[in-house]
Amino acid sequence: MTTLNGIVVFDLDGTLVDTTDAHVMSFSRAFQEMGYEPPSCEQIRGLLGKPGPDIIRSLMPRLSEDEITRISQRKRKIFREDLVALVKPLPYVKQVIQEIGKKFHLAIASNSVTDLISLILESAGIDPNLFRVMAGPDTVKNLSLIHI
Repeated sequence: MTTLNGIVVFDLDGTLVDTTDAHVMSFSRAFQEMGYEPPSCEQIRGLLGKPGPDIIRSLMPRLSEDEITRISQRKRKIFREDLVALVKPLPYVKQVIQEIGKKFHLAIASNSVTDLISLILESAGIDPNLFRVMAGPDTVKNLSLIHI
């Protein structure tokens, strides 16, 4: 058995997978379904990478926290149920993960919650079991607490 030399931590969105269109469409539909004029796709796209509530807050700063939560929950539901199928692996990611995984443990740190990380990976055709650690805001605040 090969001894692994440490851990390589990846971000998810934009590093391993392309989720841009699915996230943009999810936000747009959530705004529309909740009775708001959706911001432009370019405005939404420019904020991706931040947590969902922060994106909503940036786009519509006058909304109450309750309304931000409602839109964020609707967006997550739309993404999970209707649009996660649009997620694609970025070029050569599968090959790179396989090669790096031969020498290092693999991990993901993301703004996405852990079960969504798995769903996104599976939708992109990437086996979530390749990753020793998947950390989202629902699991670990400090990755230094994880002992491999």
